[in-house]
Amino acid sequence: MAIEVKRPPSNVALDATTLTRIVNELYGHLNEVINAVNKPPAIQTGAKESDGKAGDMRLSKTAEGHSVVEVKFSDGWYVSGNTTFSKKVSE
Repeated sequence: MAIEVKRPPSNVALDATTLTRIVNELYGHLNEVINAVNKPPAIQTGAKESDGKAGDMRLSKTAEGHSVVEVKFSDGWYVSGNTTFSKKVSE
């Protein structure tokens, strides 16, 4: 999904067909966002460097067992640095 400002249609008669199309487009955009941020951990999927598209994010573990956040740019995946994750204590 290209990053762009979404605007509501103007001067459009909102008959049932048009409203259905608009709702379907909205759900399509929402599903693209959901799919971009809900990736299984790369270590579990055997993910490749070429997987994903720019803007995707995934959580992963390094060979040493550290948790990292990875973000896909046009030239490949970048990993978070100097980030610490702590296990949450149950309440």
